[in-house]
Amino acid sequence: MNPPSRNVSSFAGLNTGTNKVVYLSSFNGQPGVGQVFVYSADLNAHPSAPKRVISQGTVRPYGMWVDSAGTLYVANIPQGDPTTGITEFHPGQGTPFKTLKLGLWYPTEVAVGADGTVYVNESLANNCTGDCVAIFAPGSSTITRTVPMNFTGYALQADQMAFDRAGNLLVGAATFQSGYHIFKMNVKTFKVTELTVDLTNIQGPGLAIDHSGNMYVSSAYTGQIAVFAQGAESPTRWMTPGAQDLTVTPDGTLYAMTGGGVDEYRPGSSSPDNSFNEPYYNEGFGIAIGPAQ
Repeated sequence: MNPPSRNVSSFAGLNTGTNKVVYLSSFNGQPGVGQVFVYSADLNAHPSAPKRVISQGTVRPYGMWVDSAGTLYVANIPQGDPTTGITEFHPGQGTPFKTLKLGLWYPTEVAVGADGTVYVNESLANNCTGDCVAIFAPGSSTITRTVPMNFTGYALQADQMAFDRAGNLLVGAATFQSGYHIFKMNVKTFKVTELTVDLTNIQGPGLAIDHSGNMYVSSAYTGQIAVFAQGAESPTRWMTPGAQDLTVTPDGTLYAMTGGGVDEYRPGSSSPDNSFNEPYYNEGFGIAIGPAQ
C-alpha cells in the first residue's frame, strides 16, 4: 500500500465528485476567529453555499490534511501567543475531539502518515532553528521528535508537505532571499536531503504527489503550477493559473486553493475544468478532500 498523498489519496470512494467534500480554511470572520468551509467537491454543481462551516478549533486555520479514516486535521497558526495547535475532527463533526498543542510554536502545515504519525511543519520551534518538522507518534499528544530541515533566513515560511511513493516526507519551505526549496525526510531514519529539482520561478507554497508519482508545485505569485513526472528534475508540463495549497485524489484529479475558491483539474489538464468562487469566503490558504458527509 502506498503512503497517502496530499491529502486523502487512500480514502475509499474519492474518485467521484458526489462521494467527497472539499475543506477550505479561511481567516475570514471576526479577529482571531477563522473558519473551515465544507463544500461538495462536485464543482460541476457550482456550489453557491457551503454544506456547513466549522468555527470551533479554527482560530487561525492554515494547512489541513484528511487521513485514511476521514479525520480532518487543521493547523492553526498563532493569533498572538500561543498557538491553538492542531485540531482533529471526526467526519461530519464541527467540534474537535483532540488537540495537539504541547510544544508547538508556529504550526503551519500538517501531514499524516499511513500509520497515524502526525508531522507538523513549523517556521519557529523552541528547540530547533529554522524550518522544522515536529513529529507526534501515533496516538501521542506530545512531540516525540523534532527534525530540522537545516534551512533558515529572513521571512522564513513553512510550506505544504506530501509523501512520495517511497514513503519519504517531502517538505516545502521558503525565505525571501533563497526562495522556495523542497526537502526529503526519510521517516524511518529522519535523514534530510534537499531535492535537486529546478524550481526556477516557482515560489510555492502548494505541494502534492499523486499515485503515479507526479509532483505538483504551485507558484502563487507567478500564476503557474509546475508538474514534475516521477524522477524528473525539471517540470515536464505547466498548469495555470497559480494557487496556494493543493490536494490530489487517487485518480489524479487536482484541486487548487485560489484564495477565494477552488480550481479543479482533471488528469492531464493544463487549465481548470471547473472552478468556483465563494463571495463570503476569502483569505484562504489550506485545502483538503474528505469523504462524503
